[in-house]
Amino acid sequence: MSLRLDSAKAFVADSFGYDFKDNALLMEALDTSGLRKRESNQRLALLGDKIIAFLVADAWYATGDPKGSGQNNIARIGRNATLTGIAQDIGLSQHVMLNPAQRTASDKLLATTMEALFAAIYLDADKDSDKVKFAMCRLDMDVVSDQPF
Repeated sequence: MSLRLDSAKAFVADSFGYDFKDNALLMEALDTSGLRKRESNQRLALLGDKIIAFLVADAWYATGDPKGSGQNNIARIGRNATLTGIAQDIGLSQHVMLNPAQRTASDKLLATTMEALFAAIYLDADKDSDKVKFAMCRLDMDVVSDQPF
């Protein structure tokens, strides 16, 4: 394995509590450059966004709280600012593959990569959403609380 891959795997295992089996899937999630694939990690990010929303809605539903509370939780947890803050806290930018023209990862890029990583975990874990939920909890993403991070 390459040094970059080893570093990325260790980072995800430490931060997300997940050990990837499919190295290519992990690298796709971290690739924002568009050099390896035209859409880089965008397809994974779209899936990840919906997985986050599903897991938050699923946890909310069990509470019996009103619909507005569920919508607020989905918006709060899945918003770019929340994901960017977590990405910055864990040092994700050190592992993101950037386009050579970019010097740093933008906030939007970090949020997109977080979504892509959640989708990659979901797919790598044979679509076991509990693995994603575990990763979210490990990152202190409280899926039902109305309290801000």
